[in-house]
Amino acid sequence: MKKIIYITILFGFIATPLFAQTAYLDGWGYNAGGTPGWWGTTAEGWSGTFTITTTGLDIPLDGVRFETFCVEKNVDVYVPGTYTAVINTDAVYGDGGGDGSSDPLDFRTAYLYDQWLTGGLAKSNIMARDIQWAIWEIEGEWTMGSESVFDGAKSLIAQAGDAGWTSYHDYRVLNLWSGATDMQDVLVKIPVPAAVMLGVLGLCAAGIKLRKFA
Repeated sequence: MKKIIYITILFGFIATPLFAQTAYLDGWGYNAGGTPGWWGTTAEGWSGTFTITTTGLDIPLDGVRFETFCVEKNVDVYVPGTYTAVINTDAVYGDGGGDGSSDPLDFRTAYLYDQWLTGGLAKSNIMARDIQWAIWEIEGEWTMGSESVFDGAKSLIAQAGDAGWTSYHDYRVLNLWSGATDMQDVLVKIPVPAAVMLGVLGLCAAGIKLRKFA
């Protein structure tokens, strides 16, 4: 009986990320010049941060409006808009060209998103822009020029490298889909899977022992 319970729980955790849920992109967090959420020119990249609410995902921010950034540069996303969402560690059809491959999330990107959410970086329009530009550079979506406008983003990349993260911690990629069309990949905060699984298995084992000796 114990084995059946453990196996059922294990497969439940494995299968959960495969079930597509919903993400609603409902607005922009920081903007400039009266243009919500978007910065720069076509050459510099139209960028910024926007707000999103998820439904049915097992994450701390599920049902809560939170801020996120795009992982890909040359993939469209529409705000407002409702999309199918899947938690992943990769950008789907990544590598800057939508070439059908998957591009693993860089630990430096996870670090910058953590700093934005936790207050390690002071939130402002300029910071939102620079983080987005830094993410695109880190993820191989583009190469910034030598103009001084990119100095802030380059400094963030150096800071992320110095932080020395060697794991995603509790950050992942949220793949957004419209039907069978890949729309965009954005960042999301989730519980650390291993810690969650160990905690649940520990509670189940304790419950089995209590029933056994009751």
